[in-house]
Amino acid sequence: MPTPAEPLALFDAALNALNAEDWRGAAQLCDPVSLRAFKRQLLERFTPDRPPRELTIEDLLRHTPDKPRQVAEYELAQHRRRADPRRRIEEELPGVPSVDDLQQLDAVDVFARWLDGRSVRRQVERQVADARIPRAVDGAVLRQYHPAYIALGVVLDGTRLAHVIYRHNFVSMADTPEGAKWLAKRPPDEQELAREVRGHQHPNVVTCRRQSDETWRFIADHSFFNVGSIHVRVQPDIEQERRNKDAV
Repeated sequence: MPTPAEPLALFDAALNALNAEDWRGAAQLCDPVSLRAFKRQLLERFTPDRPPRELTIEDLLRHTPDKPRQVAEYELAQHRRRADPRRRIEEELPGVPSVDDLQQLDAVDVFARWLDGRSVRRQVERQVADARIPRAVDGAVLRQYHPAYIALGVVLDGTRLAHVIYRHNFVSMADTPEGAKWLAKRPPDEQELAREVRGHQHPNVVTCRRQSDETWRFIADHSFFNVGSIHVRVQPDIEQERRNKDAV
């Protein structure tokens, strides 16, 4: 994939790749040194010098002595299932069953698989597989979490780094029934303030690095376009409401 010459063009290319679920395309827009560093950090995390101490029934009951032992045994089994290294690697890097397989991948593919594993689609699939949400709502969840960002500008930081400032592209508060109802209860000047600041506060930053050929590439890390911070949660009442709609 050709690398754009300017940070804002790079931002648009990466956002298009992410929205198209073109994980490798997005990874190819990243600085190669940062990609190798990202892979090394993952390897260090999955192969620690000292394995963590294993949780026991006694640990659980020590903190909650009134808890029935059967409940503690179930919670311990769930904890061990989630802590299984094979499960952790597969969840974080789909299609990578072991540390040895991770070691064999090139750095671009590692970051691409990490983006895939953190994607909304993968999170929804895991929750459906674990029966935490019904399959009927997965499409609605995917639409709800579809990212929409707007680049606000670029701040140069020395000769080789640039920070692209961006924010979410929120729907106007007045365009939703809940927002319009909330605004109607406020005086006119507060309504004006709310319309102006909603979605415009607390912008995000993604950093890119100038390459030897004068093009720019993003730094590959866990904060890349907030992918590492997106956690899909579906509340029970929302699930029931969607079930009811599907039944009509």
